[in-house]
Amino acid sequence: MDLDDLLDAPGDRIPLLTLGEAHDVLHLLRPLVDGAGVEAVVADELIVRLAQRVPAPPA
Repeated sequence: MDLDDLLDAPGDRIPLLTLGEAHDVLHLLRPLVDGAGVEAVVADELIVRLAQRVPAPPA
């Protein structure tokens, strides 16, 4: 199974995070994007996907 198949695998979507936790996850993923390799690619894709689903933090 390649990365795209893994990220796009069907499955039940269940709310597991609070909004604050989701923002924390986004914050923790950002430094990984600056790296190299599969981790950077996965982190970037997860940031894009989460950012589409999570409202922006209050200013």
